[in-house]
Parts: sequence; structure tokens; C-alpha cells
Amino acid sequence: MAVDAPSGTRATFGPSALLWLLTFLGLGLLVSLALPLPPDREEPPIVVYDCHGRELATIGAENRDPAAAAEIPLFLRRAVVATEDAGFYRHGGVSLRGIIRAVWRNLQGGRIREGGSTITQQLARSLYLDRRRTIWRKLLEIYYAWKLELRLDKEEILTRYLDRVYFGAGAYGVKAAAATYFGRAPRALNRAEQAFLAGVLRSPANYSPWRHPDQARARVAQVLARMERCGYLTAAAVAAVEKEPLRFRVVPGPNRIAPYFLRYVQGVLTDLFPEGAWGLHVRTTLDPTWQAAAEAAVARLQPHDLQAALVALDPDTGAIRAMVGGRD
Repeated sequence: MAVDAPSGTRATFGPSALLWLLTFLGLGLLVSLALPLPPDREEPPIVVYDCHGRELATIGAENRDPAAAAEIPLFLRRAVVATEDAGFYRHGGVSLRGIIRAVWRNLQGGRIREGGSTITQQLARSLYLDRRRTIWRKLLEIYYAWKLELRLDKEEILTRYLDRVYFGAGAYGVKAAAATYFGRAPRALNRAEQAFLAGVLRSPANYSPWRHPDQARARVAQVLARMERCGYLTAAAVAAVEKEPLRFRVVPGPNRIAPYFLRYVQGVLTDLFPEGAWGLHVRTTLDPTWQAAAEAAVARLQPHDLQAALVALDPDTGAIRAMVGGRD
């Protein structure tokens, strides 16, 4: 004889139903982790226009030079691990401790200051995800980090990370960064210069050697202290590296129209969009006619060993019409 449930009651899941649900979700996760990774996502370049709406330059896409693992020195690898993710060789792609620490610091600061992402998570974000800060993107970042850890060993993950991450000054990847900041290949850099590259990742705008030279040198000392704390360097080795010179290029970047102005624009965009300004179309106030006249005026300097800088402003609006940072 059938017995009807009392009116007003609802069916509930018992322990067996919950077990089946968890089993189904677990199997779904295992199947999804076994699926192949999606193709790498290419970041669209930033297009910069002059005051007339004509294209002045593209930033980002053209300054990437792939590097093989053998081209990245061991010291630089250790410096990056010590600075960006000290537990890289111990975790499986996600660091629970790092996430908890980031949440605590964000609560203390009253805003999002850290993401708690490991090197693997940063690589996953760079390869497959956009720049929006959402809970869903964070979950996908963790998911793809696990998939990367299942398919690549730690050295392969670190190499791909160093080959893709943004080092500032328009340089993507360690090979382009070494050329941009120092005019040399990664293996031609001394240990202090390699430590700088590891340190500039945290905030390229704040540690720019041309805009903030004192902060750039102080950042090297911070990187070396982290390497000592991780056991990669002794106190004596730290003292020795701190004596090595930082031989930055005088004028970095590609040879193109208004290079100083374009670096200024990049600095502004970095301040406004710390995680990247990919795909933006940026209208500027630069006038190519003024710029050509300014460059010609500086080039005519006598004697030729003099240096000069020139900035031409619109007196009514303050708009920058031309900018030259030096003769070379």
C-alpha cells in the first residue's frame, strides 16, 4: 500500500545521493583534467595613434623573442623562484598558503593588492585567460594550473613562464627583457643584472631603472635577500653579487618614431592597467610634424658630444606635441 508524504514536506537528499553527486563531480573533474590543453591565447597589441588619428606604433606583440631552456641561466631561474614563488618545487600548481596570505593582506589593505598566484597559475593566466578579475577566472586559473602540472615538469613550466611573462619597457619574455634593459643575451648578464630581471617582474613601472634607479638597485638587494632565505645563496655570496655593476642601456627599445614618447605612454598605461592594456587603441596628443622638428633640432647640437632633451607643449591645453629624450 502506497503512503503519501505529509503535505508541506519536501524530498531531501540522503547520504547515498550526496555520495553519488560527489562521485559524479569527481569523475567530471578527472575527465576534464585528462582533456588536452587549449591553444595558447595570443595577446592583441596596443595600437597608438597621433593627434590626427594616424597610427604611430604598435606596442607589445613585436617585442617577444623566444628563448630555449639552455639560454636561461640557473641563477636567474633561482632568483625568479625565490622572488615570485618560493614553494614552486613543492606545490602541485596551487599554493593554499599563498592564497590565504594574499587574502589576509588584501583584507588589511582594504583592496586587492595580491592574487596569491603561483608561477604555474601566472603562466596559465597568461596562456589561456583574459585580464578580468573575477572569481570564475580565478577558478579557471587554478584548473589550468593543475592541467599544466600534469603535463609538464617544473623546469618546462618555469621556462615557458620566463619566455612569456612581462618584464616592463615593452619586453615580453626573458630574452627580450635582457636585450631591452642591457643590450645583451641572458647568459651574458652578471648575477646582479639577472637579479634585477627577477625583481622587476613584481612592478615594472616602480622598478624602472630609467625612472626610478634607486628603487631598481634596492629591488636587487631584496631579491638577493630572498635567495639567501631560500638557501640559494650564502651571506658571502650576497655581498659579492651586490658589488657587481648594473650596466643598463642608455636608450632601450626599438628604433622608431618618438621612442621616448612611446615609453612615456607605456608608463602611463602600466600605471592605469597594472595587469596589461592589451588590445587598447590609444589616441595621443603627439604631432608628427612637431616631433620631426624637435628631433632635427636636437640632432643639430654642436659640439656633437652634448646631450639634450626637448618637450614641446601646447600652451593652451598642456598637451605634449613632441618629446625627445636625447640625441642617441
